[in-house]
Amino acid sequence: ELKSMANEDMCIDTKFKPAETAFGIDTCLSKSHERGGEQTFEFTFRREIKPKGRNTCFDVSRSSYKSPVLLFDCHGYRGNQEFRYNIDTNQLHHPVSNLCVDCNIETKELFMTQCDTKSQTQKWKFQNVDTDLIKKDFKAF
Repeated sequence: ELKSMANEDMCIDTKFKPAETAFGIDTCLSKSHERGGEQTFEFTFRREIKPKGRNTCFDVSRSSYKSPVLLFDCHGYRGNQEFRYNIDTNQLHHPVSNLCVDCNIETKELFMTQCDTKSQTQKWKFQNVDTDLIKKDFKAF
C-alpha cells in the first residue's frame, strides 16, 4: 500500500486501469474489504513505482502544477518514470519535473505540485519498506 498520511484511510489506487490513463486515491483495501481495487505496488531498483504483477509504471510527462500521474508501459529508462522516496519527509519526488506527488482527499485526485515538507497531502507511507536500502540507494532530494 501507498497510504496518504493526510488521511490514513486513503491509499493510491490504480483500479486496474490501462496504460495512458490517470488514477487517484480511494479507501484503503486494508480498511474496507467490500470493494475491489489495485493498491499493491512495487518500488523497483530503477526507481519506478508499478502495480504489482503488471508492466505499467507511474509516469509524469508534464512539469506543470497539478500535472496528473498516469500509468504508462514501463520502459526502464527512468526519466518520466523515476521517483525517489525521501524516507525522512515521506515524499515521493519526481526528479525530472522537480515536483512531488500530492493529492486532494475530498476529490480523490492524485497530481504533482511543488514540494513542501509541511504539506500532509504530500506525505506517503509504504506498507513495507526496506529503510536501509532506501537510505543507501535512493538518496534524498
